[in-house]
Amino acid sequence: MKRTPLYDCHIRLGAQMTDFGGFEMPVRYSGDKVEHMAVREKVGLFDVSHMGEILIAGPLAEEDINRLLTNDATKMQNGQAFYAAMLNTEGKIIDDVVACKFSAEKFLICVNASNREKDFNWIRENCSYAKDVSDDFAQIAVQGPRALDLVAALSQKELGFLKRYHFVEGKLHLELQTTDAIIARTGYTGEDGFELYVPARDAALVWEALLKVGALWGVIPCGLAARDTLRLEAGMCLYGNDIDEDTTPLEAGLDFVVKLNKTIPFIGQDALQKQKLNGIAKKLCGLRVIGKGIARHGYSIHAKTGERIGIVTSGTQTPYLNQAIALGYVNGTFMHPGTEVAVDIRGQLIPAQIVPIPFYKKATKELS
Repeated sequence: MKRTPLYDCHIRLGAQMTDFGGFEMPVRYSGDKVEHMAVREKVGLFDVSHMGEILIAGPLAEEDINRLLTNDATKMQNGQAFYAAMLNTEGKIIDDVVACKFSAEKFLICVNASNREKDFNWIRENCSYAKDVSDDFAQIAVQGPRALDLVAALSQKELGFLKRYHFVEGKLHLELQTTDAIIARTGYTGEDGFELYVPARDAALVWEALLKVGALWGVIPCGLAARDTLRLEAGMCLYGNDIDEDTTPLEAGLDFVVKLNKTIPFIGQDALQKQKLNGIAKKLCGLRVIGKGIARHGYSIHAKTGERIGIVTSGTQTPYLNQAIALGYVNGTFMHPGTEVAVDIRGQLIPAQIVPIPFYKKATKELS
């Protein structure tokens, strides 16, 4: 397995490690619920250096990005980050990504760790210039209501002006030195927060500085288990579970990042236009388990009559909402919120209900 530049930090902190996307990553430190609640109520740190970064640069960069991704780069400002899907010619999802626009001639795409090689090969085949710069960066996510305080303290910069899904380039002030950073107001938890792209050589220094300075606001390191329950409460897709090359963005409810009227068509656009015209046969929906039990990945979803109508893609008992929730694909006629269904949990059909996504919205503890 590969290791991120922060591996030794995790071992010193006593993290339980696991294989994720080919990397040896911390799954938990102090406990899943403790870490989850820290992000909802204070601030938590995540090592997300396993994610890949691909640089698209040159005079054709914006044209290349628009052909590769479903969102419209021409509508984005310099300093704006945007979420998008990258599709094959059939309109199926190769990966979901976040792209940072520095200028019309420079973009940085953040891709999922398990898809890094596949994505780079696809991008290289379909654009004029691409470089895998993943090994140059470490990425640290600072997430939670006090994330702004912590990142502003290290950057010694007023960041309150920075809108969600925007970024700035600047310096982080460590104990004995400074380091360059891309400071993006993005995240995967449903909370306010930042993702810091820093030189890999300085990753451990940044991590230690965040822990030391962040003690004032109760910061703790968090693992992949908490990251998964947080993103699920926020209704965010996980590649390989909720989306993959068997699903389209329209089926996954990602219509908001699909711009079918771009001047430069994206790869897979024709297939999506046909699907939109004909309608989708399945859709990713939220489920709340009403009976006793937790709906897990791969469990079947049934109509009240017992007919199988879909499959669970992600599910858990959420620490903050204290509800058994899940995401899953269901047949078109059962996709409407309020529809009563059932989930096969260890051979028993347990009552559930289709509910809106996201389950959790910042500043509320109500189930949507």
